[in-house]
Amino acid sequence: MYKNTKIRIIIAAIMALIGGLFAYNFLKEANQKVLIVVAAIDIPSRTQIRQEHLRAVYINKDDKGLFFPHTISNTEEVIGAITKYDIKVNKPIQKTPEMLVYDEEMALALNYKGGVDNAYFIPEDKRVIAIEVDASGAVNYKLNRGDFVDLIFTSIDEGKGGYFSTILTEHIPIFDIEPMKSDAANSLEKKQKILLLATPEECIKIAVAKRNGIIDLMLNPLSGEIGNNEAIHLMEFSVKEPTSKSEMIKGLEEFIQQQDISEENKQGLLADLEKEKTKETIKRSIEAGDLSEEMKNELLKILDK
Repeated sequence: MYKNTKIRIIIAAIMALIGGLFAYNFLKEANQKVLIVVAAIDIPSRTQIRQEHLRAVYINKDDKGLFFPHTISNTEEVIGAITKYDIKVNKPIQKTPEMLVYDEEMALALNYKGGVDNAYFIPEDKRVIAIEVDASGAVNYKLNRGDFVDLIFTSIDEGKGGYFSTILTEHIPIFDIEPMKSDAANSLEKKQKILLLATPEECIKIAVAKRNGIIDLMLNPLSGEIGNNEAIHLMEFSVKEPTSKSEMIKGLEEFIQQQDISEENKQGLLADLEKEKTKETIKRSIEAGDLSEEMKNELLKILDK
């Protein structure tokens, strides 16, 4: 009886020791964890942070000090701050000027209505210009804010006739994209409005291009450079280079000049050709203009009468 009691006491002491060790290890491990705030959902750039954007999680104390030294532990520290770039879900929120606009600086980033003022995020040497592109020009509507794009300009060659394409500008960041209606992305005829962040000189090029031809966007791999590419003319895809109407008129002029006919008839024929030359110039201007297809067709009908 005595021995059994002694054994029970020893077993109880061992179990108490094991329990104590478990409790010690648990408390020791708990003391190595710290609370940090992460994004609960994807937060777009230039967004004022709200409570539903955030959640708190525990991570290893050493990891925080090593990888996220500026990560906050209280959501209240950044409520109302404005994001400078997209923050993906579960990414730690670090209160730094590189990630957020906060405290006194935040007053400059808000408009008089209390909303985010996009002008705050435009560098002094840049401007924002808008373009409209269809599904083909907008990479099938797959572009996002912050992407970098190259611009291709396509128009009519006034000299040779026919279309040509050339690189207009490279590595232009997308400042913003206007949301499309739910059914818009299913139609190739719909236009998407895209805001580009460019230098004043680039904006001038883009303004001329969008009013005198077609602009297509190429998604740039952040650091891609194209270099000096020459313009590509539609004639380069032809088996035989076609003769433009301008060249035909010029050839007829030279032919008439060589003919042994009266000066009166010669001048009359040359005058008719001059009218055709003027008509052809007007036609090319109409086709290259920033007009609807319906309006272009109506003007061309009037010109042909």
